[in-house]
Amino acid sequence: MAWIVFCFVFLSFSCQQKKKETDFEKGNSSIRSSVHTDLRAFQVPIQFAINFRIDYFKNYKLISLLNPNQKNDTLQKYILSEDTSALGHMRNQGTFVQIPVKSAICLSSLYAAYMEKLNLLENLIAVDDHRYINSLAILQHIKKNKLMDVGDISKVNVEKILLLHPDLIFTYLPPKGISQLEEVFKNKSTFAYTLDQDEASPLGRAEWILFVAAFFNQEKQASIFFNEMAQRYMLLKKQIQANSLHPSVFTGIKYGDTWYMPAGNSYLANLIADAGGNYIWKKDGHTGSLNLNWEEVFQKASQADFWIHVSSFSTLHEVESADPRYANFKAFKMKNIFNNIARVNADGGNDYWEAGMLNPDLLLADLINIFHPELKENHRLQYYKKIQ
Repeated sequence: MAWIVFCFVFLSFSCQQKKKETDFEKGNSSIRSSVHTDLRAFQVPIQFAINFRIDYFKNYKLISLLNPNQKNDTLQKYILSEDTSALGHMRNQGTFVQIPVKSAICLSSLYAAYMEKLNLLENLIAVDDHRYINSLAILQHIKKNKLMDVGDISKVNVEKILLLHPDLIFTYLPPKGISQLEEVFKNKSTFAYTLDQDEASPLGRAEWILFVAAFFNQEKQASIFFNEMAQRYMLLKKQIQANSLHPSVFTGIKYGDTWYMPAGNSYLANLIADAGGNYIWKKDGHTGSLNLNWEEVFQKASQADFWIHVSSFSTLHEVESADPRYANFKAFKMKNIFNNIARVNADGGNDYWEAGMLNPDLLLADLINIFHPELKENHRLQYYKKIQ
C-alpha cells in the first residue's frame, strides 16, 4: 500500500511540475531563452565601420555609438538582452532593449532595405514615407496594408506610432543630438539612432547592416551578405588600382552662392578614388563637405574630365538653364556628365540612397565603367545615367 501511495504522490508531483514548466515557458519565454542563449555566439567582427562598436557578453550585447568628430566620445549606448530584468545593476549605463526585437519602424528607406536583406520584413511595421521606397517587396507589404507611413524624424506622426506600439524606431541621429521625441515615447518605444551617413568608407556605411542585425540576433546572416559584397568591392578596387590612367573628377552644383563640394576624405571622394578617379579635392583631409564659391570651383575644376552628381538634372539643357556658366566646364563640352538618377521612382525616391548604399560594389562598378569604359565594355550602368 505504501508503494502505491508513493507512486501516486510522485506522479501527481511530476504532473504539477510539468504544468509549472509549461506555464513558465508560455509566460516567461524571454527569461527562459536567456538561460540557454549565450549571446557571444552571435559575435562577428566589424571591419570598416568606425562610428559604432558592439561588445558581446554572455547575457547581453553593448552597442556604442561613437562620435565621428571625437572617437573617445560615446554618444549613446544600447544594452541588448533577452532578459533585461536581470541587468538592473547596469540601469544607468545605457538604453535597454529586449531582443530579439519583434516590431520596428524605419524612418529611412535605407534601414528598411537592411531589414529586407535580413529577411525581417515581417518585423517591419512602418516606414517614413512609402513614396520614396523602391523595393518591390516592401511596396507589396504596403499594398497589403502591412506597413504604415509615419513621417520622418522632423515631422513624425506621434499618434500613429503610439498606436503601433513598436519595440524599436530606427532613425538617424539628429544634428543637435538626442531627439526630444524620446520624452514622448519614454517607456513605450526605443529610438535606435544611426551614424551611417557619417562613415567615410563606402564599405563602412554598408556595414551598418550589422547594427540593425544585432537587435534581431541576425549578425551571422548580415555578415555573410556583407563579406561577399565586400569581397566583390575589394576585387574591383584592386583591379582598377593597377591602371595608370586616373581621369580628374569633380561633383555637385551650386546652391545659392555656395557649392557644397565633398571633402577629400568623404564617402563620395573615397568612392571616386576606389574607382580610379582623380578627385580634385582629394588632398583635403576632412570627412564632411567644403563650402566653396563659384570662382574656387571653376579655377580648379574647369578642365576636369568628368562631372558627377548634378542634383536631379537629367539633360544638358537643364544643367545649362540652371546657370549658363556651367557650359564653360570641359566636362560639359565633352558631354562627360553622369548623374546617380538611373533608378528613381515616379515620386522621386532614388534607389541610389536605398539599395545603392547597401551595395557599394554596384556603385563602384558603375563609376569604373564611367571613368574607364575600355575596361568594362559590357557593363550596363545600374545607378548612374549619362546626361545628354
